[in-house]
Amino acid sequence: MEEKDSKSVQNHLAQITQGKATTKKLVFDPRTQELVLVDAKSPKLSPDAVTADDPTRDGFFAC
Repeated sequence: MEEKDSKSVQNHLAQITQGKATTKKLVFDPRTQELVLVDAKSPKLSPDAVTADDPTRDGFFAC
């Protein structure tokens, strides 16, 4: 199940930044142009989705 609301995404980013473990994965879906939260073990993840849980490693939020 996807969560698209900005508050959930912000809370997830805060948890990642603080080094806390989560049961969700933040991904960018290029088809919808949205950041969404999905279950970490979701088999329904789009093959085009870009994982954004570690912004520094993935370069997703790089300037």
